[in-house]
Amino acid sequence: MKGKVFSRVLAVTLAFVMVFTGTGLGQWTVQEANAETVIEVSTQADLAGMEQIAGTYKLVADITLENWSAIYPASGFTLDGNGHTITLTGAPLFANVSGNDTVKNLTVTGTVTETGNKNTGAIAQSCSGTIRNCAASVSVTYSGTSPYICLGGIAGKTSGTVTNCLTTGTVTNTGNTKCYGAVANTALFETAAISNCVAVGGDRIGSAEGFGAPTIISGTNCTLISDVSKYNPEDYVEFFNANLQEGDLSWSVEDGILAPRGGNGGTATPEEDASEEEIAALDAAISSAKAVDAQKLYTADTWSSFSNALEKAENVKAGTSPLKQTAVVNAAAALTQAQNGLAEKPTAAVSLDGQDVGIPDEWQVLSLRCGYHHRRRMVAWNVQCHERSPGWKRSYDYGGQ
Repeated sequence: MKGKVFSRVLAVTLAFVMVFTGTGLGQWTVQEANAETVIEVSTQADLAGMEQIAGTYKLVADITLENWSAIYPASGFTLDGNGHTITLTGAPLFANVSGNDTVKNLTVTGTVTETGNKNTGAIAQSCSGTIRNCAASVSVTYSGTSPYICLGGIAGKTSGTVTNCLTTGTVTNTGNTKCYGAVANTALFETAAISNCVAVGGDRIGSAEGFGAPTIISGTNCTLISDVSKYNPEDYVEFFNANLQEGDLSWSVEDGILAPRGGNGGTATPEEDASEEEIAALDAAISSAKAVDAQKLYTADTWSSFSNALEKAENVKAGTSPLKQTAVVNAAAALTQAQNGLAEKPTAAVSLDGQDVGIPDEWQVLSLRCGYHHRRRMVAWNVQCHERSPGWKRSYDYGGQ
């Protein structure tokens, strides 16, 4: 009995010594910040120490993990990546991010390979806590035999929150599971908050387990870019910065890579909230854009610019409240400019009075059955008829090809 009491006292004493003297596992350095103890992490041993003591951890250096196994951190931790990068070499960072845990401001790169039958993802195998404001460019591969596991670019399975995250890696399934996604997946009878994420590559944000085959989930205000060639990092800086929470680092592009970095000392400059007038101006710009006559024939470049501006404006409006001033104002201005820049494709009028124009039979049938579809097909060929009649011998304008 005395031995057990002594062991417990010793364990508590060692924990006290490690936290407040900076000795022990990983030679932690401790500092005070915002009235709470922050444990600085600069080595793999420091990260491994998270299994021993719950607390607030902050990366102060980039780390490459060698011979790493996904760890189970003490519940109640916060890991602030502080704009730094952890490179994985086979295993996920964590086995579990539980309900009171938070991972933020972290970039992960490298590879994760699961040959057994465990859920797998870059940051966590499973997440019931919060992963936010993180970027992952990791090759995640599963080749196991179980049909009941899930793999994702951020987390394998989640019943928690994954928000304001970017994935630009790959998720490769050569095993028996059908539950996969570029971000994360949900288990049977569970729900999760997957929001404000951008996934580059892949064919889905995630999957939801069911009694049969999993169903595809799209998250809330998430963007899937299946064609990697269409991804431009600069296009999403404002999107991520519009959804920052307290303590999140701002996003920027360096050397073509978009990630949360913040300013000097790893502190993001707080953005001003948008005013009611600025939000109303964005709403007005979106309403005006939606009222544009889509039946007109616009040039391809001006219509593409307009469509992209409208999509970005709607994404900003659907972002996390409070909306940020810079994103709202810029989105409204860009959409208004794109709408004003719409240019109709020029056509030339040709008189064909009294001539048999030789319209194909199927077009005549369409004109009798459904004038709307016929008109749309004619517009596609740059033809606008003054009068539609079964004989198709009336005068009309023909723009040509």
